[in-house]
Amino acid sequence: MSYNPETDLEKEFPRQAALRKRFAAFAKDRPIALAFRIWLGLTLFSALMLTLDGLAAFDSPGRKLILLFALLGWIIPFVDWIRTRKAIDE
Repeated sequence: MSYNPETDLEKEFPRQAALRKRFAAFAKDRPIALAFRIWLGLTLFSALMLTLDGLAAFDSPGRKLILLFALLGWIIPFVDWIRTRKAIDE
């Protein structure tokens, strides 16, 4: 058997590594904006599913969870954003 060392993903896929670093920095610096973007993506995904298949698209429990987060997922980031703005203003 020959020895095959682990591939260095940063050397082999430099664009993906750079994107991963940018995403990690964005998530660390702006967690509320990231939560809002995730919520917006899930909301758009749920709206697309609803228009294509109707309510039958949400029969499985996983899709019901996606729909629940799409409906109520904006509350926690919004409250955190208000709390952050009040802390900055004081």
